[in-house]
Amino acid sequence: MKSRAILTVSFLVLLVIVGLIWSRRGQNEKPLIKTPPSALDSVQKLSPHAQPTLDAEVSEKKAAKAASLDSIKASVRFKLQQWRETQTEDEASRDRLLTELLVLLTRDNAAELSRMLSTEELNSAFGLAAQWLWLEVDPKTASRWIAAQPEASEEQARLVAQQYLSDDKEMQAFCNELPDTAWREGFLSVASLEMAGSAPARAAELAKRMKPGPAQTNALETVVYDWATHDLKGAIDLVESVADPVLREKALVMTAKAIAVGDPDLGAQWLANSVKSEGMLKETGQSIVAIWAETSPADAAQWLSRVADPTVRVEAVNVLVRAWIKTDATSAQAWIQTLPERDQVLATLKADEEERKRVQE
Repeated sequence: MKSRAILTVSFLVLLVIVGLIWSRRGQNEKPLIKTPPSALDSVQKLSPHAQPTLDAEVSEKKAAKAASLDSIKASVRFKLQQWRETQTEDEASRDRLLTELLVLLTRDNAAELSRMLSTEELNSAFGLAAQWLWLEVDPKTASRWIAAQPEASEEQARLVAQQYLSDDKEMQAFCNELPDTAWREGFLSVASLEMAGSAPARAAELAKRMKPGPAQTNALETVVYDWATHDLKGAIDLVESVADPVLREKALVMTAKAIAVGDPDLGAQWLANSVKSEGMLKETGQSIVAIWAETSPADAAQWLSRVADPTVRVEAVNVLVRAWIKTDATSAQAWIQTLPERDQVLATLKADEEERKRVQE
């Protein structure tokens, strides 16, 4: 009697496990065992001798599933070979092959199919689809596997980043375990840029994790620019939190440009008060004047008239004149006559005109 009870409990446990397995299977596949809600109510009435039959059925199903997976892998290899041999100009054939490949892809086989692909195949439309589905099913295992690939690409980094965009805790945990590789830097850059518009504070933290260099600068500048257009205080707080003085000043430049989109005068004032490096003042001054020239060239001209620093003035004046003369040549010419660098500006305009004629000829 005791033995019978033990077997009955074991059978119940097995049914629960099978139910859990089935709950994770794809909708297009049949369950290993059909167990209606009322089955568990009467399971104790079953004979313990049913256990070996159940084990045999499960084993048979597993064998069939393995055979099916091997068959799918063979089909994928064959169709990928066809894909490689099909000329890129033959879009109809390539589309047909891609469709046939995607039909073979399921939630249950996405991991195995991803693992069998070459580096080139992983970055194909089919390979990216397989990894995306794997990430949906098992994000931690899939993301770790992708990160460990010696030639993982930016597209793969974007796939992984999208899995963690809505969960800051999981994103931070994943970043913490990444080894110091080039792909880590690429992932942080991609993830930061993906979040720049929707979660700038989180995006900035990812950018700060990056190594100093052009990629980090680009990520942080993008975050600051987007943030400053709708939350200036938040953007300024971020800029002030940047420890590297060079990077901080570059971020200040982007803040000034963002401000200038909505209020060029305020942007110009902010630039003059915040940025001290000669090169950045010059480049950013030109950018702000170019923005200003499209909406109010007279106001831009008035601001430039108050700028004494020649490093900011010279090129910015040329930028304004080139834009203003196309929309209101009379006002532009009148302003040029008031400039201390009038002769230089007129010479630049003459050189521009001669270059246009040469190109037209």
